[in-house]
Amino acid sequence: MTRVPKPNPRRSRGPVSRVMVCLSTALVSLVLSPADALEPSRRITQYADARWGVEDGLPQSSVLAIAQTGDGYLWLGTEQGLARFDGVRFVPFELGTSDGGVDGLVTALYDDAGTLWVGTSRALYRLDDGFFVEQRTADGTAIADVESILRDRSGQLWVAALDGILRSEDGHFRPFVDAGGTGLGDVTALTESAEGRLCFAAEHVVCLEDGTFAEATRLTAASNGSRIEQIAFDEAGALWAGTTGRGLLRFSDGEVRVWDTSNGLPADWILRLMADREGSVWFGCGVEELARISDRGLELLPIPPGGSGEAVASLLEDREGNLWVGRFAGGLERLSPSPFVPFSTAEGLEEPTARAVIEDRDGVVWVGTAGGGLHRLENDRFVAVGSGTGLEPHDVLSLAEGRDGRLWVGTGGGGVYVREGGRFRGVPGAGAVVFALHEDPAGRLWAGGIGHVARLAEGRFETVKELSGVNATAIVGRENGEVWFANAQGGVVRWRDGRVDRPGAAQGLDTELVLSLYVDDRGVVWVGTHLGGLYAVDGAETARLTTEHGLCDNSVFSIVEDLSGRIWMTSNLGVFSVPRDQLEAVAQGRASRVDCRLFGVADGMRSSECNGGEQPVAWRDHAGRLWFATVDGVVRVEPQEVENVEAPPVVVEEVVADGRPHPVPADGRELGIPPGQGSLSVRFTALTLTAPERVVFRHRLEGRDRDWVEGGTQRIAHYAGLQARAYRFRVQGRLPGGPWSEP
Repeated sequence: MTRVPKPNPRRSRGPVSRVMVCLSTALVSLVLSPADALEPSRRITQYADARWGVEDGLPQSSVLAIAQTGDGYLWLGTEQGLARFDGVRFVPFELGTSDGGVDGLVTALYDDAGTLWVGTSRALYRLDDGFFVEQRTADGTAIADVESILRDRSGQLWVAALDGILRSEDGHFRPFVDAGGTGLGDVTALTESAEGRLCFAAEHVVCLEDGTFAEATRLTAASNGSRIEQIAFDEAGALWAGTTGRGLLRFSDGEVRVWDTSNGLPADWILRLMADREGSVWFGCGVEELARISDRGLELLPIPPGGSGEAVASLLEDREGNLWVGRFAGGLERLSPSPFVPFSTAEGLEEPTARAVIEDRDGVVWVGTAGGGLHRLENDRFVAVGSGTGLEPHDVLSLAEGRDGRLWVGTGGGGVYVREGGRFRGVPGAGAVVFALHEDPAGRLWAGGIGHVARLAEGRFETVKELSGVNATAIVGRENGEVWFANAQGGVVRWRDGRVDRPGAAQGLDTELVLSLYVDDRGVVWVGTHLGGLYAVDGAETARLTTEHGLCDNSVFSIVEDLSGRIWMTSNLGVFSVPRDQLEAVAQGRASRVDCRLFGVADGMRSSECNGGEQPVAWRDHAGRLWFATVDGVVRVEPQEVENVEAPPVVVEEVVADGRPHPVPADGRELGIPPGQGSLSVRFTALTLTAPERVVFRHRLEGRDRDWVEGGTQRIAHYAGLQARAYRFRVQGRLPGGPWSEP
C-alpha cells in the first residue's frame, strides 16, 4: 500500500512549545442550475476554453484518465503518475507496486460513491482512508492493463482489462464468464444504460442480457478490420460507439447511423467518447479534433494556433457542467458554460475588431468592424453586409436607429449611410469620419466627427458652428432638450438652443479625455474618461470616482445600465459592473467605496481588451442582455446569470508546523502539534472548478487574530511565534459578488 503523500516542505528543528489547533471548514454541496452545463444552443466555439500543461504543475502532458471525487477534486491520470487538481494547484501522487517500484502509467480512474479507483498498466488501486491499496484477484494475480471501471446499478463492480473482464464478488475480483461459460478478452470500455443494460466494447459491442453475452450484431466495426474503442449511452437511451477506422456509430431502435469522413468527420478514428447530461455526444476525432453532435448537428472545435498531434485521450463532465478534455501530449483543457457568449471570426465576423454594436426594433443585432464592414446576426451567426446593398466597404465606427426605424451607419472614411428598404445610400455633410451617431428625444439626428459636429436637416447633415472643434466620441440627449457631447480634446460639451457650456470644468472634467456618456432615469449624466475615472454630473454637482473608491479601472470606454440597476462599464481590463446605488452613494458622499466586479477571459471573453472612442460600443437589447465591442468580436451576457453566484465549497488541505506536515483531522477534530518554534502554515482551497482563480478567502486564527484577515486569492495562511495554547482556525471563501461560505 502507498500512503497518500503530502507536498515536501522544508524541514527545520528548533525550541519547544506545544500548540493545539482546531480546524473548522465548510464543505458545501455544489448546487447545479440548468445553466450549469454546456447547453447545445451555444456553438462549440462559444465556450470559455482554458488549458494547463507541465509548466502549470501537471506531472506529464498526456492526460489519459479523468475523474471527479465526491469532495469536488479532479483527479488526473498521466503517463507519469496521478495528480489531484483543485482548479488552481496540481498535487502529484506516486503509486507504489508490491515489488517496491513506482507505477506511473495511469489508464483508468473511477469515482465509486466517494472511493477513488485507479487503474494502471501494472495494477488496480483503491484509495482507502488516505492509502492507495493495490487490489488483486481472488487467487492473488495482479490486475494489469486496466481500461475501464464501473459499478453497475445492482452494486456490482466491473473492471475491463486487456486480459478480459473482472467482477468483484464478496470483495474479491474474479474473471467473469456468462451463464454459458463465455468470457470476453481485450475489452476497452464499459457502459450502462439508465435501465441497467450493461455493455462492453471489444471487436464488437457485446451486452449482458439475462446473464448471457449478446452481440449487438448491427453495431460492429469489424467489417473493415477496425474495432470498437469507446461506447456510451446518451440521455435518450441510444448507444454510441467510437471505432478505429469506421467513424462514429449510433445504435437506436434497431437502426445504425454512421458519421465518417464521407459526411463531415475529419477522420474515421474515434478514440474517446462521452454523452453529457444535455444529451450531446462529445468525442475525439483523429489526431487533433474535439467534436460534438447535438441538436445543432456536427460541430468541430477549431485547432488552436500551433496545436498539432494532440488527440483526445480522456473526457469528463464535472458537477458544475464543465467539460474536461485530456489530450495526448497536449495537457488538460476545460470548456466552461461561461456567462459571456463571444462572437468573432469563428461566428462569421470577417474581421475581429468590433467598433459598434446595436439591436434594431426588429431584434436584429448589427455589428460594425474595423476593416470588415457591417454585419448582421442571423441564426446565431454574423453575416457580412456586402457592397451589393449599396454600403461601400469601410470601417464601421458608429450605428444608430431612428424613431422611423431606419438604420444609420457612420464610417471611418465614407461618411454616413442610411438603410432604406433593405439598401443603403450615402448621406452627405457629416464628414468622412464619424465616431458617433445619436437621435435625441426631440428627434434630431447628430453625427460627431473630427473637429466638428453635424445635425441632419432636410436630407443632409449640416455643421453646427457652436460645436466647432469638438471631437465627439459619444453623444446623448436629455428630455429637457440638452445634448451632451464627449470631447476627445477634453471634457464634455453641453448644447441647448445654440448655447454651449462645459459642465464639470470647476472639478477638472474639462481636462479629461472623455470616451463615453450615459444619462440615467434621474437625469444624472455619467461620464467615462480615459485614465481619469468616472464622473457623475447631477445638476450643478459633479463627483469623480476612481479606483481609490473601488472602481475596477480608471478608464471607462462605455457605460450601460441593466434592468436590475447595475451600471456596466468597459476598459482594456475587461467588462466591470457596479450597482448604481453604490455609485450614487459614493458620488453623494454617503459611502467611500463600491463593490466592483470585473469580467474577462475566464468568464468567456476571447479578449479582455474592449474598444472605446466610438458609439455605441455597449448596448442593452430588448431581452435585457448586454452586448460589448472588443478587439476580438463582440460578447453578449445575460446579467441575471452573472448575479446567481453561490458560495464555493472550502476545505483545509494541509497543516505545516515548523516545516513538518501534519495530517488534517476529519470532522474538525483537534490537531496536536508537538513542540517547536511556533511557526504554523495552513493550506486551504475552494472546490469549484469553473472559475477557481477568482475565489477570494478570509481566515481567522481564534486565539491570535482579533478579526477576519482578508487574504485575497492566496490559499495559505502563515503564522509565526505562536505560544503554547489552543487555537481554532476558520476560513471562508467567496466569488466576486457572491456570499461568503459558512466558516
